[in-house]
Formats: sequence, C-alpha cells, structure tokens
Amino acid sequence: MGTASVPIGAYTRKLLARMRLSSILTRHIVSNEPNVTSITSKVALGSADAGFAYTTDAGAAGDRVRQIRLPTWAQPPVRYQICAVRREGADTAGAQAFINKVRGSFGRRVLKRNDFGLSPRG
Repeated sequence: MGTASVPIGAYTRKLLARMRLSSILTRHIVSNEPNVTSITSKVALGSADAGFAYTTDAGAAGDRVRQIRLPTWAQPPVRYQICAVRREGADTAGAQAFINKVRGSFGRRVLKRNDFGLSPRG
C-alpha cells in the first residue's frame, strides 16, 4: 500500500473508509510504499500478495498481475490538470497544440481507451 503522504496511499485510505474497511489497515499492511510503481512491482514479482494501484499502472504490469475492480461509488475522484509553462523561450505554441490535441476528439478517445475520465470540452 502507498504511504499516507503519497496520492495512491491517500486515495486507498479514502476508498477503504468509504467501504467501511479501514480496520484492515491495522492488520494487513506488509509495507508502505513511496509510489504506485513500487506497489505494482512487489505484486508482479510475488513479494506481495496484493496491492492498491491505478488501473493504468496495473495494466502496465501485464499478465503478471490480476486486476480486481473496486466499486466506482467507493473510489475518490482523482483529478489531473494540464498546463503550459509561460516563460521566455518556452514553446507556448507547441504546448497549446498539445493541450488542444489532448482535449480534442483524438485525445478524448485515447484517455477513454486507457480508463481515464474525459477532459472537459472547450
């Protein structure tokens, strides 16, 4: 499981609280990991029986792990932002083109195919 100070650890704790399963935190944690890559690696290598990870990270581990989907109602919302650096010398046109692509039809299809929520239009 992720440490409480990293996003995957905080999300996991919120999910368990929503499912009224927080008590498992006192008995079943083998290790607190600094990031989700450490969690999926331990599970994929057999160093841990199970771990909480994002769908995308579990998918990257391929057939070395089996995903068990957790109820959507219990999952805390995870929000990502996209932004461009504005400073002299920065490729603001290229950054804006990238943002437009992510927010456009192609980007929305890629996000959806990879189990990310859809970005707002506009």
